[in-house]
Amino acid sequence: MADKEIESELEKKYTELQFISQQMKQIQNQLLLLNNQIQELTHLQQSMTEFKELKDGTEIKISIGSGIYADAILKSNNSLLVNVGAGVVVKKDIESTKRLVQQQTEEIRQVHEQMMIELRALYEQANSIEEEMNKLSKRM
Repeated sequence: MADKEIESELEKKYTELQFISQQMKQIQNQLLLLNNQIQELTHLQQSMTEFKELKDGTEIKISIGSGIYADAILKSNNSLLVNVGAGVVVKKDIESTKRLVQQQTEEIRQVHEQMMIELRALYEQANSIEEEMNKLSKRM
């Protein structure tokens, strides 16, 4: 193979490597978001467990959004209002709500695992391309 052909092949491999690198960065960012979601859902499950232990009439702080809280008195700790989408809110008992959150957590973990598999495959592909580039550059 002539030097020009080798150079052309190296450029092609380099471009391919850059594309894979971008894909890896995107997956890593998505993995971070998934980890955050898992942590939030885990915290939510702990909060529901603690909420169930509260007595009726207990003074509590409720979040009204973006780090803003209001004082309230707990009427009942038997149920929660759950947003099920499209602005629809339904009353659910704490245990079924915890199961729902656990199911969501498991679904996110499955997506996380699948993305980890994709990331490993891209890493192996990048290593293979780097090896090919090293071999080509030695032939120049």
